[in-house]
Amino acid sequence: MEKKKIVDTIKLENGECIEKKFKSYLEMAKYAVDWTLFCHYKLRVNCVDGLFKILKLTNMQVSYTKEVGGIMYNYASPKESINISILINVEDKASLQEMKVQTDMVIITQSEKIYNFITNRGVEIIDISCSKDDNSLLYNRLKPYVDKFFYDYDKKIQTELLTIFETYTEERLDIPTVQTIEKKITDAIINSIDIQKVNIPSFTKSESIALTIREQLFNHMDSTVSVETLATQYKISEKSLQTAFKSLYGFTPSIFIRLMKLNLVYHELLQSSPSTEITILRVAQKWGFKHMGRFSGYYKELFLELPSDTLQRDYQLSNGMSVYCVERKDEI
Repeated sequence: MEKKKIVDTIKLENGECIEKKFKSYLEMAKYAVDWTLFCHYKLRVNCVDGLFKILKLTNMQVSYTKEVGGIMYNYASPKESINISILINVEDKASLQEMKVQTDMVIITQSEKIYNFITNRGVEIIDISCSKDDNSLLYNRLKPYVDKFFYDYDKKIQTELLTIFETYTEERLDIPTVQTIEKKITDAIINSIDIQKVNIPSFTKSESIALTIREQLFNHMDSTVSVETLATQYKISEKSLQTAFKSLYGFTPSIFIRLMKLNLVYHELLQSSPSTEITILRVAQKWGFKHMGRFSGYYKELFLELPSDTLQRDYQLSNGMSVYCVERKDEI
């Protein structure tokens, strides 16, 4: 999938620290600071309520994020960096690309790759972006472990980082202080990784199929897709598919598909002008909803408004979900 940046994030100078609450996807994406968030699917009401704390250092950017949860999106980290994600708390189910995410995991990712993140409940994460500098001890130490993980069992890493965020708030730090903070972070991570094994993600056969199906649905949604057709396509029982989806994502396949389709309707209505010939019925049927009463109920439950309200509102993004995330070539 091609990287698409649809929200310009704010920029920070070295030593600058900010704290921002967000209550919408646009605010969340704006204050990600050098991270690119896109292709968002709302999976629960108020899923994008949360808090950012960001600290910009000379060779690192450290961000604390607390989200209510129930969201899926793609993201790309700052360019020319290697990234460390410390999972302080995962309330229920979450996954990062092809990895089950749990509390106390420390995950290494890279900037050249686009990752899919999904959670059905609240998450609390600290992300560290370390620049690709040949003199960077942390970068060189972690480079062999991209797309692998280890554990912060004794919570030494997160304790150090949370203390830093409590100590340094909205103020500009001098260079000696920045260097001291970078050394503390580097030492905490390297000391932890030196005393344990780095793990490679592993899955059951049915979970691997569920990952493949998620990728298929994320890139191409068809109005006729169903749990039965997916089970037949991938030669797996519907019961095994149900178990795998609930294990990875916390949703049954049928609810997961419905949520994705509701989001596609929402984004298409959001991007459409009421003065055009577009109708709610046509858009709903395009994405596979046949019973308009049930559709309206599901829609209002997730978005807290009627489809007609969405169609009447202006939106700040110039393109919709279909442009950035999903393909569907056949029209009704």
